Amino acid sequence: MYKRQNYGCEVWGSHPAKDIEKVHLDFCKKILGVKKSTVSMMVYFELGRKPLYYNRKYRMLKYWIKLKKSKNCILSNIYEEMLHVCDSENFPCWLSFVKQLLNNLGFGYIWDCQECFNENLFLHEVKQRLNDWFIQEAQSFFESSPKCHLYKYLNNSFQLQPYLTKSISEIQMQYIGKYRLSAHQLELERGRFFNIDRSDRICKHCSLGNVEDEFHFILICPFYARIREKHIKQYYYKKPSALKLIQLLSTENVSELCRLGKYLYQCTKLREKNSLIHVQ
Repeated sequence: MYKRQNYGCEVWGSHPAKDIEKVHLDFCKKILGVKKSTVSMMVYFELGRKPLYYNRKYRMLKYWIKLKKSKNCILSNIYEEMLHVCDSENFPCWLSFVKQLLNNLGFGYIWDCQECFNENLFLHEVKQRLNDWFIQEAQSFFESSPKCHLYKYLNNSFQLQPYLTKSISEIQMQYIGKYRLSAHQLELERGRFFNIDRSDRICKHCSLGNVEDEFHFILICPFYARIREKHIKQYYYKKPSALKLIQLLSTENVSELCRLGKYLYQCTKLREKNSLIHVQ
């Protein structure tokens, strides 16, 4: 799938190809079992993936190196023609994008000395810089977006998150992902759609008067006390804190992950049932 989506991108890679990225992103969200409105940047980071255009940029630069060394007379003539017009604003060409990309990545000097640089080292540095570029973009987004109030503390490294590699059931994995990515139906998220002030997104399943966020739902709400005692270690909920919530949602212990997944599943179903009773 990945290769098919980028087939021939060495030539057309400067195009944003939003429809292709939508297919890629929908597939990623389906893997995690989250709704389509889930923040895309969090989905990429959770799976340790980048948008496809990052790979297209790398492949274009790799093809540029191959093209400028080509012994094929047709390709050589085309390359020479593009060199003459690549600086023209009226006639931008494929090579214009390559030059702009080099400048954006901080490799403008490579363009000025095309015949005297280590190509293998250059490509390695390009791949690393594109990776760093995306991580910086993601971290900046996490810090500024209110939707990432929790996730910005969970993404310690850009990789496939450990819980997705563990031997736990698919349903447990998906429910852990839902609460890590704020892809749930707690009042904290529901209130966004109705423009309710954050302080008024109160839990309707207990009398504590707290905002129903992940911290309250997982470690505090007395409505789920019996299920919590059954599946969650006392360490986490006896003296609950934001740090302990982050530790729990980031754990790599298979036993803890299984119990957490069961807790989230059972409490979510209980919450849905109780909400229906209130509505009726």
